[in-house]
Amino acid sequence: MRKKAGINSRLLQIIAFAGISFLLLFAAILVLQKRQADMIHKESLEQFNREVSSIINLKSTGLRQIAFDYTYWDEFASVMQTGATNEWFEDNISTILSSYGYDYVSVYDKHYKLVYEYGVESQNLSKVVPSEVFSGLNEKKLLNFFIKTKSGVMEIASASIHPTFDRDRKATKPSGYLFIGRLWNSDYIGALSTLTNSSVHSLEFSKEEINENSHKLKSSFSFTDWDEKRIGTLWFIRESPIEALYNKSWVYMFFILLLSMLIIWFSLRYSIRKWVIGPINLIELILNKESISDIVKLKKSFGEFSQIGVLFERYITQKEELREAKERAERADLLKTQFLSNISHEIRTPVNGIIGFSELLKDETITTEEREEYISIIQSGGERMILLINDLINMSKMESGEEVIVESTLSLTSLFEHLFNFFKQDASKKGLYLKFANTGADLLISTDREKLFIILNNLIKNAIKYSTSGTIEYGYKKEGDILTFFVKDQGIGISDNLKDIVFDRFIQGESNKNKNYDGLGLGLPIAKAYTELLGGNIWFESEYGKGTAFYFTLPYKL
Repeated sequence: MRKKAGINSRLLQIIAFAGISFLLLFAAILVLQKRQADMIHKESLEQFNREVSSIINLKSTGLRQIAFDYTYWDEFASVMQTGATNEWFEDNISTILSSYGYDYVSVYDKHYKLVYEYGVESQNLSKVVPSEVFSGLNEKKLLNFFIKTKSGVMEIASASIHPTFDRDRKATKPSGYLFIGRLWNSDYIGALSTLTNSSVHSLEFSKEEINENSHKLKSSFSFTDWDEKRIGTLWFIRESPIEALYNKSWVYMFFILLLSMLIIWFSLRYSIRKWVIGPINLIELILNKESISDIVKLKKSFGEFSQIGVLFERYITQKEELREAKERAERADLLKTQFLSNISHEIRTPVNGIIGFSELLKDETITTEEREEYISIIQSGGERMILLINDLINMSKMESGEEVIVESTLSLTSLFEHLFNFFKQDASKKGLYLKFANTGADLLISTDREKLFIILNNLIKNAIKYSTSGTIEYGYKKEGDILTFFVKDQGIGISDNLKDIVFDRFIQGESNKNKNYDGLGLGLPIAKAYTELLGGNIWFESEYGKGTAFYFTLPYKL
């Protein structure tokens, strides 16, 4: 009697028959699909080129329109003839950047002399317009071109300045020239990538590498300067799903049809163990131990189990964030307590002196010498409160981001001699020798004088405060484009437990429980913040009981 075929055999027969049928169907579909893919790819490429061109033109049109509108303006033409103030440019021209999101603007007079320039501070843009541009601009009146800057490629829209009655810019001579620039940086290129739904590559991405990706849609845009010379190229590359599917599908289909008939039962069993049983076991371990390594393994699982792994990770992260938030809250509460303690002490002492000696001044029997002494004490208390308030205001400005740099050219020797005269009496009262380590050669530096003075003032004041004898030496030295400033003392030094937090707010050279020194503990935090704002670094070397040396650097520029 013939043995009946089992379910396994029947399934294999069905799979084999289905496989052969699918192979024949696959071959027929493949031929038709290839022809269709070629047609679709061609149309897609043309459409993609139009999209890229339209989006870039739209972006550039806005830039050109702003340049056109601002230079077609009676007031602008008039002030360029009579001479505009920097305040006028700040009020009317610099606002172009914040209003429209551009990166650079400059104005040249009719003699091609730069009269105003403003750029995004983070990009450090300066004098980016070549002199060769003006010949073409005089001819065309409106010019759109690209240039290379230290911050990358910049698109510039420029126009000559004329009164409103000269709409064609031919009846009058230019009274000046306006240049508005936009950097094609990573942010802007990223926006183009999003708008075009493509990846964007710069000119470093070679054409040979691009051509290898033949199944992708490719469109190029050339950067040209004022003479129409190409200075770079952007490639926009988008996946062509139809052609990519064609290139991959026949291979995938062949192996799927061939191998599925042989391994379907084994793969099913393996899949259940890997994708269901394994992740469930990991979930059990995570619930019991909260193991990070098990969460990482679960995240690598497929489908919903991977999402569960992400949720577990978020749970652990939130738990850690709650712990850190609690610690921050405790630290904040401690800082608040220290702040209230410090400020109550710092305010109470001078206020008590002011009130007390003000009462004594009412006594008509006191001598002139006593009256002058009392007035001096009252004045000293007032000055101490002013310094306290200034420290609080400076720290508040730094934390709120309102502090700005106001650069000016100053003499370092003059500044250091002023500091010497400012502190020599305080140092002399404590028996300290104040020494300015003069290098002999004066240096001029362009920086924020007030902030540099505050940094040095706070460091020297601390050196005097925490010293009872010895020498306080301060000075500077130049190494290349870097200026290194120093303030050295032979005071009490900084203990090891304070070295890591010495730049934190409200930290002083002794325990708050045994407060022997005046001040809020804001001098070093302000010095550190101002140093970093001016582009430098600050550090110190200290040995407890022997003294401290503070150093900070600033870029040297004129």
